[in-house]
Amino acid sequence: MENPKLIFLFISLLSIIPWPSQSSSNSTCLETVNEIRFTYYVQDKTLGDGQSVYAVARSIITDQVPSGFGAVYVVDVLVTYGPEITSKKLGRIQGVTVSSDLREVALETILNLVITEGEWKGSTLSIFGRNPLYDEVREVSIVGGTGAFNLAWGYATTSTYYVNKYGTRAVYKYDVVVYNTTFAL
Repeated sequence: MENPKLIFLFISLLSIIPWPSQSSSNSTCLETVNEIRFTYYVQDKTLGDGQSVYAVARSIITDQVPSGFGAVYVVDVLVTYGPEITSKKLGRIQGVTVSSDLREVALETILNLVITEGEWKGSTLSIFGRNPLYDEVREVSIVGGTGAFNLAWGYATTSTYYVNKYGTRAVYKYDVVVYNTTFAL
């Protein structure tokens, strides 16, 4: 037999939940979803003048596995609109990456694209996800943002554009699709 107190509680809760058709005020709120697509290039340098990627920690097995598992890197890397380091500047990628797979080279990325030039100057995008570096194309999530990208979500596909023969300089291409919502009263 069903519990009448539980049914009464459930019906009572349904009556106080604000459903989309209900309005708590007399004003109308219109929601618009914007889509922005753009491409940028990350100019990694792991050694020498202009170094922008630094190893800050490692596990006791980092050197024993081919994936470099447990290595932690802090990054503050130049971001440009084109693949050449002399291309027009967009901003910086700042954050942390961690080698997080025992079997393959894959980074867990916690990054912010800090935009310092152009129409979105002062805005950021927060990027999070698994990045298996030897896959031809990878996908990471856009999980937030500030400024022009307030309430942002989306994704970026990334690929390796260039790596020098020593592995100390690399260029990564990011194709970004960002959605954000604006509200008007």
